[in-house]
Amino acid sequence: MKREKIGVGIITCDRPDFLEKCLKSIDNQLIDEIIIINDGFNDIDVDGIKEIKTTGRIGVAKGKNIALKHLYNKDCITFLSLKMI
Repeated sequence: MKREKIGVGIITCDRPDFLEKCLKSIDNQLIDEIIIINDGFNDIDVDGIKEIKTTGRIGVAKGKNIALKHLYNKDCITFLSLKMI
């Protein structure tokens, strides 16, 4: 039986501490692709994970749309949002 391809889009805005915890909690053996949508002003440097930098403060909904464009070929897609309150 063929395993489904799973993609994760993480939308974050200047939350490096939560992003680190989030990435550590993901089982990389189950996930085929992770994309980080960086909606903040600080740069993110995570090895092996694609980061897409926005023009700044576009919001979670638009960040999800960007992630969907990059994960469209996956069978299952999920999102995690790490925004400042």
